[in-house]
Amino acid sequence: MEYVAYQSDSEGELENNVVRHIKDPIHDYIPISKSLARFIDTKQFQRLRNIKQLGTSSYVWPSACHTRFEHCLGVAFLARQMATHLQKSQPKLQITDRDVDCVEIAGLCHDLGHGPWSHVWDGMFIPRVIKDRKWRHEDGSEMMFDALVKDHKIDISEEDQKFVKALIAGEHSRTPHEKPFLFDIVANKRNGLDVDKFDYIHRDSQVIGEPIHLSLVRLVNSARVLDNQICYNIKDANHIYDICVARFKLHKTFYNHKTAKAIEYMIIDALIAADPYLKISGRIWDPKKFLYLTDSLLETIESSEAPELEEARNIVDRIRTRDTYKDVDFKVIDWPMIPTFRKEVTPANILKAIMERQSETSQLDPPTLERSISSSTVSSSVSEEDPLDESDIIVDIAVMHYGMQDKNPVDKVHFYSKRHPNRSGPAQAGVYSNLIPAHFAEGLLRVYTKKTKYFGIVQAGYRDILRNLEKRLSTEEPVEGMTPLDPMAPTPPASEPPTTPKAHSRNLSFTFAAAGNKTTPFSDNSFTTVSPSFAPASPTQGSRKVTRRKRSRDEASTSVQDAPSKKRNATHSRFEHSLGVAYLARKMVEHLGKAQPELGITPRDVALVEIAGLCHDLGHGPWSHAWDSLFMPKAIPGTTWTHEVGSEMMFDYLIKDNDIDMRPEDQEFVKALIAGDSSRTPNEKGFLFDIVANKRNGLDVDKCDYLPRDRRMVGISADHSLSRLFRTARVIDNQICYDIKEAGTVYDFFADRYKMHSKVYNHKTTKAMEYMIIDGLLAAQPYLHLAESVFNPEEYLGLTDCIMNRIQHAKEPELAEARAIFTRIPKRNLYKKIGSTIIKWKTRDFYRQNVTPERLIATAKALPPSLEGDHAASVPDLDKLKTTDIIVDFSSRNYGMKEKNPLDFVKFYSKHDPFTCRKADPKDYSSLQHEFFSEDGMSAFVKHKEYRDVMKAAYNALLKSLEVKED
Repeated sequence: MEYVAYQSDSEGELENNVVRHIKDPIHDYIPISKSLARFIDTKQFQRLRNIKQLGTSSYVWPSACHTRFEHCLGVAFLARQMATHLQKSQPKLQITDRDVDCVEIAGLCHDLGHGPWSHVWDGMFIPRVIKDRKWRHEDGSEMMFDALVKDHKIDISEEDQKFVKALIAGEHSRTPHEKPFLFDIVANKRNGLDVDKFDYIHRDSQVIGEPIHLSLVRLVNSARVLDNQICYNIKDANHIYDICVARFKLHKTFYNHKTAKAIEYMIIDALIAADPYLKISGRIWDPKKFLYLTDSLLETIESSEAPELEEARNIVDRIRTRDTYKDVDFKVIDWPMIPTFRKEVTPANILKAIMERQSETSQLDPPTLERSISSSTVSSSVSEEDPLDESDIIVDIAVMHYGMQDKNPVDKVHFYSKRHPNRSGPAQAGVYSNLIPAHFAEGLLRVYTKKTKYFGIVQAGYRDILRNLEKRLSTEEPVEGMTPLDPMAPTPPASEPPTTPKAHSRNLSFTFAAAGNKTTPFSDNSFTTVSPSFAPASPTQGSRKVTRRKRSRDEASTSVQDAPSKKRNATHSRFEHSLGVAYLARKMVEHLGKAQPELGITPRDVALVEIAGLCHDLGHGPWSHAWDSLFMPKAIPGTTWTHEVGSEMMFDYLIKDNDIDMRPEDQEFVKALIAGDSSRTPNEKGFLFDIVANKRNGLDVDKCDYLPRDRRMVGISADHSLSRLFRTARVIDNQICYDIKEAGTVYDFFADRYKMHSKVYNHKTTKAMEYMIIDGLLAAQPYLHLAESVFNPEEYLGLTDCIMNRIQHAKEPELAEARAIFTRIPKRNLYKKIGSTIIKWKTRDFYRQNVTPERLIATAKALPPSLEGDHAASVPDLDKLKTTDIIVDFSSRNYGMKEKNPLDFVKFYSKHDPFTCRKADPKDYSSLQHEFFSEDGMSAFVKHKEYRDVMKAAYNALLKSLEVKED
C-alpha cells in the first residue's frame, strides 16, 4: 500500500486496499488499509477508547476528553507519511514497503500498554504498589501487542513482530540489522523529535482550546536521512525549537495544573485503598486481565457495596463533589536546586516543622477560628481528635523540560542546507535564537493537604523548612550552578499575610517585584501567603452533605448523538455540552436584560435560566438518544418516558440529595424551562422559555452549543456566526426575535442541523453499533432490570456508558448473550448493512408499511438462483433466518420542525422598525425552497454476515418492486 505525505496531486492516489477513511480534526481524513484494520479491529486496540489521553485534565478542561485511541491513529498516520516521504525522496535508502508497514504498525500500537488515566498509572500508581519490579507503559505495549497478534491470529512474521516492538521501545540495539533512522520516527531516543510528539502537541492543545499550530506538512517534507539519522532543513530550525517550547508550555500550563494534579493523587489513593481487594496492580502482568484496566475503574469502585472498598469510595465521592486535596503553596525551582528540594521538602519534614512550631508556642493563635467546612473546626493548631499525619501531606515536584531534561534538544538535531543537502550538523544558537536559557528544565513544587482545615498550618510548616534551609545553605558551599546566597538579602516575609501598609508608604514590595531585589530560591510566594489558621471555604461544599455517587463526566453519554464509534474524535460528553448550554443561556438572558431594561429581567431570572441550561440533560441515559428512542420503547412497551422526564427527576434528586437551598416555585420554574412548557408556570415571563428548550421554533441555546461543538469534534468546520445572531436578539410580543439581516444565518443554522443528522448522527456504522448496543442491553434487561432504573434516581445515577464494560466483565451465565454481542463490537464484527435509501417525506408511510423484515425474508426466498448473490451455492439456509435478525431503520432528517420550514416560526424585526416583528419572506434568505423540510433515511441491516449477499439482493429487489407500486 502506498501513501504520499500530504500531497494532493496524482501521486497521492491510494491503492484499492484502503477499506475506510476516518475523519480526524487534526489530520483530516486518515486512510485505513486492510492490513492496518486487522490491528485496529481488536479488543486490545479498542480498549484505548476508554483511556483518556490527558488523564485527569478533563476535570479542569472538560473538552480534554480525547483518548489514546485517536492519538494512536494520528501517530500511525504520521509515521506512514514520514516513512513514505523518505522512501520516495531518497530511493537509495532502500526503504521497503515492509519497513513502511512496520513503522506504521508501531505508531498505531505504541500506546497499547497505557493504564487507566495514562501516565498516572505507570508514573504514580505502579511505583507505589509494586516496588520490587520496574514496569513502564512501553512494557505493557509490547505485552499487549504480542497478545493482539496471538489472539487474533494476525499473519506477521516473528522477525517483523520483534522489529515493531523495538520501534515502539525506540531501541535499535534489539534489531541491529534494521535501518537505524527508522527508529527516529515513532520513539526518537536521540533527540525526542518524533511523530508521537507531533501528534499529541497539536491534538492536546487543540482540544483544550489553546491550539498550538505545527506545520506538520512542512516538517514531514523537510525530513531527510543523512548519516543514518533523520535531519531537517536548517530553515526549519526555528520551527523545531518552537516545538520544544510548545512541549514545555503544555507541561507547565496544562499537564501539571494544580487541580488536575490534586485529582491525580486522589485517584491514586483510591486505587491504593482498593488494590488489596480488587488486586488491580497484579493485572499488569496478564494481558487478558490488563484488557479491562480502563478509566472505568472509578465507576467499578463507587458502584460496589463491598465494605472493603469503603475508604476508596469515600475518596471517589470527594472527587465527584469537588472536595479535592488543596494546593497550599507552590514554587518554581531552578534546575540545579531540584535535588536539594527533593531531599529537604518532604511530608515528614513538613510534619516535623509543624510539630516543632506547635511545641515552641504556648498559645499559637487567638481563640480558635471556626468555619463550616464539612462540620470541621479550623484552627492554627493540630487537634488530638483529628491529628495530621504524614500521609495527609503531599509534596509534588514535577520536572518540566523541553524534551531532554536540562539539555537543549535542538543541539541533538542535525540539519542540512539547500546548498549542502548531503552534509548535516547541529545548529548553533545564533542560527535560530540567541535567547537561550542556561537550563532547559525547571521544577514545579506544589504542596497539598488532604485535610482542608489544616491548609494554613501545612503552609506554615513548609515555609519554616524553606527558612531553615536558607539559613543553613547561606553558610555552606553553594550548589553548582547556583548564585551564592547573600546574607544581607532581605528576609522573606513571614507565613502570615502582610499587614496593611501605612499610608503613603512606597517602600514595601513583593519579594520579587522590585528591580534588583535579591530574592533567593527559598523566598515565600507573596501571592499565596495565608495565616496558619486559614482554611479555604469550598465554593461548592458549604455545609452540604456528600452523596456517595455522582454521574461521572468520564462515563456520560456523548453529545454527538451516539456517533463516536465512527467519528473517532467525538468523545466529548454531556458534561461539557451542559456547561456550554448554561453559559449561552446566561449570555442570552443577560443580553436581553441590558438591551431591554423594560423587560424587567431579574437576577433570579438569570440564575434560573442558567441552572436550567446546566441541568437540561441530567436525564440522558447511556449513549444519549439511543437509550430513550431505541432501548426504552422495547424494554418497556408503551412507556412515555423521555430523557426530559428523567432530567426533571434527576434535578429534584440533585436538590434534595445535596441539601441545596431552593424555593419550590424556583424549582418548578427550572423544570418548566427544561421542558420548554410555559403553561406549567404561567406567571413567569414567556420569552424566557425560548432560551433553553424552544418549542416555538427550535432555535435555542441547546442547539447553538451542540451543533458547533459536535462539528468541531468530528472535524467539520462551521461557517455561521452565532455570536452576531445573539447580539441581535430582541423580545417583541413576548418572544425572542432577530434582526432580519440574520435570516440567512438562521436558515443556514437549521440546514446545518439537517447535515449533521444526515452525515454524522445517522452514519451507517454508528447505526449498526447502536442496534448492537441496544440488543446487548435488551439481552441483559431480564437479569439487570436496567429500564426500571429510570424511575429510581439513586439507581439511575449509576447508569452510564460504562454499563457495557460492566457486562463484559461479568461472569454470570444470565449475561452470556449480552457479552457475546458486546464482544463483537471491538472486533468490528458488526451488523451488516444490506441497503439504504433516502425517502421523500410524502412517501415515508408507504415505505414504513412495505419494507419490513418479514417482506425482506419473503423476497429473499423468492429470488431466482441467479439473483442470490455472486455465490449462490453458498447461500445459507433462509429458513433459519428470523425476522429479529433483520433491522429496518427509519431515521428522520429535518431542519428541526419535521416537514415544516422552521423559519416560518421565527420572527424578525428590521432596524427601521425594531418594535414590530414578522415572519421572514423566503426572498429575505433564500429562493431555493424545499417542498418539505424533512426526509427519512431508510437503512436495513442483517445481524449475521453470511446472509449479507442474499439479503442485499432481496433489498434491491423489494425496492425495485415498490418503485413501480409507488408510481
